Amino acid sequence: MPSIYYLRQFYPGSYYHIYNRGANKQNIFRDGKDYQVFIKILAYYLLHPLGTPQSILNRLTNKVPYLVEVMEVLPYTLLSYCLMPNHFHLMLRQNSSDLTISNLMKRLSITYAMYFNKRHHHSGAIFQGKYKNVLIESE
Repeated sequence: MPSIYYLRQFYPGSYYHIYNRGANKQNIFRDGKDYQVFIKILAYYLLHPLGTPQSILNRLTNKVPYLVEVMEVLPYTLLSYCLMPNHFHLMLRQNSSDLTISNLMKRLSITYAMYFNKRHHHSGAIFQGKYKNVLIESE
């Protein structure tokens, strides 16, 4: 039976605690720039859920202007976040059933891993596996 932390059913109107850490407990944020880039990538995919994962790297480094179609109702909302040197926590609300939090986490993880591997001349996985999620059921 799969762990409850890997269930990927996100219901509209529900709140979720999402978290992941570095592979072998390694730091996934080595300096201030890594924190800033992670936040920029997260902000981009929150506002542009259909944005192309690879293109964000060019926008972050070259500051190329871009146009992306904006959805009328955003599929998820970030309520809070905490970034630690070797892990992160996000509190998200699933707003609609169009795109789920899984879509956001896939794009965020891929894009940040591409950035991290390129910047730090690293190869291989930077996260310890799939992100974990917990349905928040009370205050």
